Amino acid sequence: MTFKVKLRTLIGAVLTVLAFFSLPLIAVWKKSKVVDMSETNAMLQQDVIKLENQNLILRFHANQLCSRSRIEDVAKNELGLDYPKNEDVTVLVRYSVKAEKKKGISGILDGLAAITK
Repeated sequence: MTFKVKLRTLIGAVLTVLAFFSLPLIAVWKKSKVVDMSETNAMLQQDVIKLENQNLILRFHANQLCSRSRIEDVAKNELGLDYPKNEDVTVLVRYSVKAEKKKGISGILDGLAAITK
């Protein structure tokens, strides 16, 4: 046998041995990665469930805080506000003023008449 034939045989034998040992190692590594990813996926799914529950609780609290009864309660108890009484209400009316201004009650009545038209 010549040197080239021996070299080819040696290289072929080394490649065969490497292939024989590396293929099972690759399969084990692949299964190990699948198991790791499955564990990570399970943890992430648990996190998603926890966050969805927390989001639901926060929405409930936000709806409670935005409710009309809660706003009225804060206005009365914490801010000291109350609904106005009839004598506390003043109605302001804006009316257009013409070039000739009338003084007194007649000017106001003319302005109100212009608004109601």
